[in-house]
Amino acid sequence: MSHVLVVPEELMTKLRAAHSDPDTHNKWLAIGVDTVDDMLNYIINRLNNKYAKLKIQSIRVENKTVIKERINNSSRVSFFAGYLENEKKNVDGLFFYVDPDAGNANDFLSSKIPPVIIGIYNNIANVTNDLHINNMPIFAISLCTTSRVNNASVKRQIICAQTMGINYLDIFDNRLYDVINSGDDDIITSINTIQQLNELILQDGSNDYFSLDVTAGEISIICSNMLGRTNDTAYIYRWFLRVIPAVYLAAKEKYVINTTSLNGLNDGDIPTIRDYILKI
Repeated sequence: MSHVLVVPEELMTKLRAAHSDPDTHNKWLAIGVDTVDDMLNYIINRLNNKYAKLKIQSIRVENKTVIKERINNSSRVSFFAGYLENEKKNVDGLFFYVDPDAGNANDFLSSKIPPVIIGIYNNIANVTNDLHINNMPIFAISLCTTSRVNNASVKRQIICAQTMGINYLDIFDNRLYDVINSGDDDIITSINTIQQLNELILQDGSNDYFSLDVTAGEISIICSNMLGRTNDTAYIYRWFLRVIPAVYLAAKEKYVINTTSLNGLNDGDIPTIRDYILKI
């Protein structure tokens, strides 16, 4: 089944700004892209080549409020979100982008994807039997041309997102998996166990998201850094991108999932995330 890729107006604004910047435009030219239309066609081709089943035929630009309604998102409007529309005019995939001028390593993906996933899940939590918090495939592309894309913490965040099933594509093919490889080549290209994920997160110095008791087969969700900052949505979304893949892997490996530390935290999106984990 073929698709139309529906993107927000803000993406077009950012692509035009990127095109007018000489340094960024030179990076476009290095991959054979000259104009904004060229970049749109390049995005389609790269997505189709990597995910053949998408069969994207064209791109349509839409207002962010219209997109919010079409994807049934009860959260804040996200100008980083779009969707895939099939031949029957149904939404059967979500689309996100990282803008060319992305400057904040901590929010490289977390400000763009979790708010929308949670906003949609709030509307379907009582009717879905799917044990994944996202109820449809997610595709995220990076158009970033700043140095942030090579930041080790950004790479680990992207790997966490991929581990929870997000399909990620870097338009410029920047290296990603070198943060979990000791040599020059990216031999290891995925995280497959909860222990591997723990080791990846520990590279940041500590794991403030979960702890493992391998002998007892138990994972305990940690949210000590959440106390007193439950309205800090930026932190909550960064926490989400690490905890959700941990829950997926732990469930697959038959770990007991301990959510005691989430008890009593009832602000913001925490109750939604806690209730979802309890379903698992």
